[in-house]
Amino acid sequence: MMLANEQGRRVELARFGYTAGDDVTGGPPSDVEWAILKRDFATLDRQHVPDLADIDGEARERVNDYVLSRRALDRLMDACDAVHREIQISGADPVLVENYAEARDAYEDAVEAFGELRAHIDGILPA
Repeated sequence: MMLANEQGRRVELARFGYTAGDDVTGGPPSDVEWAILKRDFATLDRQHVPDLADIDGEARERVNDYVLSRRALDRLMDACDAVHREIQISGADPVLVENYAEARDAYEDAVEAFGELRAHIDGILPA
């Protein structure tokens, strides 16, 4: 059972590359994933953000990390939602509430790391 707000959140996140399911965690970052994420790096000074194939060295490594981090965020959000649904079904059992708190903390930590990585990439992409 998916709540309306969860479905709406997923629709919005799909604009930034969110995909449901465990099968998306494997494999190298794709050009399609970067094409979605690179829009966030366009500025007045950097109107053209290079394609994945055109990025070398440290910038390529960090972009790969960024895409993989975005994938990990999807899985962490899914884990939070799964525990939350279990609480809705079973009630606010202390163990479930603690599981949710741990899942949510992991997600929030990953969001912060994603933001830090984004700032680092912004500083090393060509202008």
